[in-house]
Amino acid sequence: LVDTVTEKGPYATLKADVLSGCLAQTVTLSAEVRNASSYTWDFADGSLKQTSDTFAIHQYLTAGVYTPSLIMKDGSGCSATSDLSEKIVIDSLYIGINGIPSQICDSAIVSFVPRIESIAVSEMQKELQYKWDFGTATNNDTSDFHHPSFNYDVPGSYDVKLRGGSPYGCGQE
Repeated sequence: LVDTVTEKGPYATLKADVLSGCLAQTVTLSAEVRNASSYTWDFADGSLKQTSDTFAIHQYLTAGVYTPSLIMKDGSGCSATSDLSEKIVIDSLYIGINGIPSQICDSAIVSFVPRIESIAVSEMQKELQYKWDFGTATNNDTSDFHHPSFNYDVPGSYDVKLRGGSPYGCGQE
């Protein structure tokens, strides 16, 4: 005895025009769909959008790692969900400086520690780019290291600056 099972349920392959960015990044999702007549986009950030279109534009306002999906129904009432095969990374970057003493006497080596909040670092284990300016007004008194030290040997007041950049395009000074 031989019998046939026919699967007619909806199916889709999803694509995104952008897979990473910073807060307020707009992403256009599109789907190649078979056997579906209604669509609900789940952007994976708590937002849903019912539509009759096989594309959607969404702005991500919260940093995170997202896997959007499309929930589809066919004319028979069968439903299915297809996920984007890659993750969308929306980064934010907040940096500060730890380790600055309020005062040093004579000369001293000061070790600086960046204070960082970033999805790139905390969830994706990516490295940031650093540009330290130790405030001496000398072009060479800078560093690209994560945790630099600098010898202050001339009395004065120095404004230390840190610029940071994430691999997802976010930057802060």
